[in-house]
Amino acid sequence: MKQQRTTIRDVAARAGVSPAAVSSHINDKGRMGGATRERIQAAIEDLQFTPNGLIRALQNRRTHVLGLLIGGLESLQRHPDDAYTMLLLSGIYEAADRAQQDIMLFTGWPNRPERMSGREFLDGRVDGLLWLAPPLQSVVLNQIAGAGGLPVMAMLTRHVPGNVGYVNADNLGGARAVIAHLVGLGHRRIAFAGPVQSSNFLDRFDGYRNGLDEAGIPFDSALAVTDSSLPFLLETTDDLFVNMLKNWRALPEPPTAVFVCTDRWAARLGKVAIEQGLRIPEDLSVVGFDDAVLAERVFGGLTTVRQPFEDIGRLCVDHLLRLIDGEAAEDCSVTCPVTLMARASSAQPRRI
Repeated sequence: MKQQRTTIRDVAARAGVSPAAVSSHINDKGRMGGATRERIQAAIEDLQFTPNGLIRALQNRRTHVLGLLIGGLESLQRHPDDAYTMLLLSGIYEAADRAQQDIMLFTGWPNRPERMSGREFLDGRVDGLLWLAPPLQSVVLNQIAGAGGLPVMAMLTRHVPGNVGYVNADNLGGARAVIAHLVGLGHRRIAFAGPVQSSNFLDRFDGYRNGLDEAGIPFDSALAVTDSSLPFLLETTDDLFVNMLKNWRALPEPPTAVFVCTDRWAARLGKVAIEQGLRIPEDLSVVGFDDAVLAERVFGGLTTVRQPFEDIGRLCVDHLLRLIDGEAAEDCSVTCPVTLMARASSAQPRRI
């Protein structure tokens, strides 16, 4: 025979109090003598009573559960050195645990985007949503945060509707720091490689151009490869880097340094450069962005920009809770500082 679930009335009967008194004890409300609380708690433990979380959530209008929609987990199987997702999750978990919040992971993105209409987040299961699912769908976000009124914090982007908060790294400042570093070493011919279809990559490209301007170096479009198909082509072939380097080397003044917008692509470009007979950094300085695990394993150490992924995860949770408490999205949007990590892959050019 199936055992009946212990109810609040069973606890009240065992403790000799009313069900309302048990409810007050569970929710830590109202005045109650210490002896009464001890009897109720003893009854709860004796009967192994577990309060119904859904009912309590309806009563308190809070579930203390934060939703998490995150794309890219499947990429960890293909690119285990791209550990930023795990660092973000570590920061999210730490902050949620500290704030006594649970995390609910939503599936369906990006492999089944047709399932993501926005309605699935608005059924009352979560108090707010942490969003890391590029490319950002403004229609879905507006459905969630606008019409649905659910507080939303986006990670690693600033390209969000006005009613959505975000935590992002300073991509613009990080790219400017890269160019200042290379100029300080004596480089004047500095190339750039990366797509510009996302706000982060566009900021890195703008930082590259700003850095050149600050150094008094004219922008040369022949040195900038900003093909939007770059991420997709590089999943299957290095041909784009092969042709890129051949074209640069054929210029009257080839680049002596290249800034690549991610570490993984920087490592692959550097590998192709070595296959073409170039030495790193003697013939070509290579700089990436992210400070991924592989950055310390290639070229004696890849010069890069470190993003504070764990801090971003923690701040996203903290600011989502502020949104839930009614603060404005513009007051819950943060740009985190980044750090230039100078390593062996960048050095003075052979001819200055």
